[in-house]
Amino acid sequence: MCDEQHMPRQYRQRSMSATKSSREFAMRWDVAELMGGPGLGRQRKNVVPTPRLAHTARWLAGQTFGPEDDPDRIAVPLQLPDFVRAGPHSSRKFIGSRKIRKERVNFPPGAVKPGLMFCPSTPRGSFARMHHNVLSRRECAQLVDACNAKGFTPSLMNLGSGIQVYRPDMRSSYRCVSDSHALSSYLFEVLRPHLPPVLLLGSRGEPCVPFSINERCRVQAYVPNQSFLNHWDGCFRYPQDHPGAGALSLVTVLLYLNDVSSEKGGATAFTNPSTSQRCPLQPRAGSVLLFTQDLCHEGSTLLEGFKYVLRTEVMYKLLSSKS
Repeated sequence: MCDEQHMPRQYRQRSMSATKSSREFAMRWDVAELMGGPGLGRQRKNVVPTPRLAHTARWLAGQTFGPEDDPDRIAVPLQLPDFVRAGPHSSRKFIGSRKIRKERVNFPPGAVKPGLMFCPSTPRGSFARMHHNVLSRRECAQLVDACNAKGFTPSLMNLGSGIQVYRPDMRSSYRCVSDSHALSSYLFEVLRPHLPPVLLLGSRGEPCVPFSINERCRVQAYVPNQSFLNHWDGCFRYPQDHPGAGALSLVTVLLYLNDVSSEKGGATAFTNPSTSQRCPLQPRAGSVLLFTQDLCHEGSTLLEGFKYVLRTEVMYKLLSSKS
């Protein structure tokens, strides 16, 4: 979840009153064909389907929503593909038969937000790594189809305490949100061997160990001219009534569900918010980007086609409180 307070200063200083003007950003209705476009089941083989938008009321820039509003339609169930519904234990054969290839990812030194955490297994303390072959292309397509069956809504930004705000000037994609323990458990089973076994949190260097992957899974869909400006991902903590109470997010998980070539834009780029220095990565279907949440990054503008990416986070628990 992204917290607005983690945005670079130049973006935070934009006037909210300007975005609350008479301009109405109602889910980019200039691309209204998304409401009933090709979408689910009508795409040709190997063609990325058009995102299907859910029929929701028009939203104004700067409009806020509480949990009772359910703007992400979490109450509407997501019909998971068979490979997810089979559960993490049935994936052991898959895990053992498919080799996951790890690739180190560079980022500008100025991308690191100081004082958050330290990874003792990496020289720079923070890390970003791409892991290929986590899902097959067919499995990626099945997840995309499941999300299109449910439908997408405009992406919101988290302000804390369950409050979200619609800021299309900063984040203009769509998303399909679902709480899925089956999907998060599946991903945790696959990715756990590739996670740092220990992260040291804060100035006191308190050791934290992997606990789970957050079951709140958000599949983002980008259409041309959409982007997500420079930001740091906010730290999310399980509430007291959650079985993992106390665990907090320290590593972001981005699972790419389709290929996007460099000429089409849509890269995930680690950035130095004080300069123009950036390190872009193009989406590749079935690959997962893992990175510590102290790294500034952006979702670069998509120029052509569509981009689907699942976003969640690895939850860590303090070693002293791990049961």
